[in-house]
Amino acid sequence: MALRVVARLLDAGLSLQAVRRAVEYLQTHRERPLTTLGLIAKGNRVFALTEDATKMIEATAQGQVVIAIDVEPIVKHLQADVTELSAVRKIDVRARGRAYQAVLTPDLEAGGYAIEVPELPGCITEADTLPEARRMAREAIEAWLDVAVPNGVRRRAHAR
Repeated sequence: MALRVVARLLDAGLSLQAVRRAVEYLQTHRERPLTTLGLIAKGNRVFALTEDATKMIEATAQGQVVIAIDVEPIVKHLQADVTELSAVRKIDVRARGRAYQAVLTPDLEAGGYAIEVPELPGCITEADTLPEARRMAREAIEAWLDVAVPNGVRRRAHAR
């Protein structure tokens, strides 16, 4: 059995030195017969599967334990986080005794948010954090209203 394992490891491209180290380790440290071991060859490394599905032993490195991590749940969690981070948010902002709705669009490359107040055309600003976004939106609304009133927006409304 050992010779067949050696032949397969050599066929898999492992060096004779790596195979020798793996066989020596497995012969001196195995807790179960060689015929029951699951082996994985990767490059010049041989891994022996253990009873614990999250661990393997690297037989070519004096039995170092290799931890196997299932990355699929991590990927799903990160994808959910990115989806949440990239979602457009709407917040209500009070300025001059009135509520305005501000739309926050995350900037995933630079960080922070682009902020627009749809009710006030051209009222746009930016912020790095959500608390700052509320403050910046209020300041942008105030500035927009300051400019709009002298330019006749309020006067037209009264002229009717």
